[in-house]
Amino acid sequence: MKSSDPVRPPDDLYLDTSVVVAAIIRGVLFHAEALALCNLCAAARCRIYYSQLLKIELLQAVRSVGTAAGNLSDELRSIHRLARWGRDETVRRAWMQFGMNQFVELTDQFSEVYEIPISDDIWVRSAELMVTYHLDSYDAVHAASALSLGVFDLATLDTHFTRIADLTVHLLRTPAPSPEQP
Repeated sequence: MKSSDPVRPPDDLYLDTSVVVAAIIRGVLFHAEALALCNLCAAARCRIYYSQLLKIELLQAVRSVGTAAGNLSDELRSIHRLARWGRDETVRRAWMQFGMNQFVELTDQFSEVYEIPISDDIWVRSAELMVTYHLDSYDAVHAASALSLGVFDLATLDTHFTRIADLTVHLLRTPAPSPEQP
C-alpha cells in the first residue's frame, strides 16, 4: 500500500532526510506538506525514527539549499545574508547552525524519537536493497534502517522508495508521470 496524505498517521513512522529538510526550511519545495505531516504526527504522538545518516545528509542539504539559486525566498536569503556565503565564514556558520537548530526544534515536538545507528546488519541489508530495488546507497541505508526495526511506514519526497515492496511509502508529492504516460 502506498499513501500520499495520511488522515491518521501510523504509530511508527520513519522520516527520510527529504521530509526533514522540507519541514525545517520555510520556502523549499513541499515545505507545507512536510510540516503538516510532522505536525500531524506530533499531535497523534507517533513514534518517529530516522537513521544516524540523516544528520550527515541534513548538513549537506542545508548547505545546498542555502547556496543554490532559487531554493529559498529572497526574504529568507536576505535575513540569513546568504549572498555572502562564499566570502563570510560567519554567514556559513550561522546558516548551518540555523539548520541544526531547526532539526532539534522539529524532533523536540515528537513524544518519542529514535535515531538508528548504522550497524553491520544495516550495512549488509543496504547492499541487498541496492541490488534488489536499484537504490542509491544513502536511500538503501534509510530503508534498511527502517526495516531493521520493523518500521514499515516511511515518509519521503523521493519516489524511488515506492519500489520497495516491504514499505508503505507516504509520498508527500505527486510523482512525475512516467515517459509512457501522456
